[in-house]
Amino acid sequence: MIRLILCTCFLTGLFSAFSQAEYYRVTLQPGFDYVHRFNSSNDIPVATMERDYTGIGLSATVFLTKHIGLNLKGSVASAITTGKDVGQPRESLEAYYSPDFYLEEIVRPNEQLPVSAHFLAAGGVYRLVKKRWNYQFGLNVGAMNYAPSGVEYFLKEHGTNNYYAARMYTKMEKRWSFVVEPSVLVSFVLKNRLAVFVAASYRLSPGKIRQREYMTNMYSGEVVNNEYASNGLFQMIAFNVGFSIGIGKIIE
Repeated sequence: MIRLILCTCFLTGLFSAFSQAEYYRVTLQPGFDYVHRFNSSNDIPVATMERDYTGIGLSATVFLTKHIGLNLKGSVASAITTGKDVGQPRESLEAYYSPDFYLEEIVRPNEQLPVSAHFLAAGGVYRLVKKRWNYQFGLNVGAMNYAPSGVEYFLKEHGTNNYYAARMYTKMEKRWSFVVEPSVLVSFVLKNRLAVFVAASYRLSPGKIRQREYMTNMYSGEVVNNEYASNGLFQMIAFNVGFSIGIGKIIE
């Protein structure tokens, strides 16, 4: 009986520490980001633009009413440069050069290329509060810059003894590209004004991609350059986790 009473008191105290979610005027949401960028175009010979990013982000929302608010968010992320085949599109290269060339070896991409990406957007959100749960649905527009990608490799021409040192360099034509981002966020109140959140969004960004190919004959020194361009649509999925902080008065 005593154990039951103590257990009841413990659970009562535990759950009483969790506050109800409130309609605060302002929310700040710092957190960690993970972004996966899909290939954007089949017209580019070699798929070097698919990358995963991790970084930090910050979102701030000012609510005009209990449910509707204006949102501003930004993030800085770095490309993940470790792991199997990251930045080394062997299958794409082999398909591109076959049957004229044999892919001898892929070396690490040029480490001097910048590998960070920046994202900044603004838009509107709709908020719904249920007890300790807070749900937000948003639509933002903004801009994002993309890190260029490069890969270096060696080729052997079929039927000859010609060897080539080659590299492929891919980048967006414009440094910043327009982005549309629908999103959903769910947060759970821990205590008073502090909550934890999980968010997901889908980013669409049209733009023109340019890819340059450089091939150097290792015997004669002759250099062959080719350039390709394509209008593409970048598609990204982003996940965010972090803390949500309520600021200001509660909107009645």
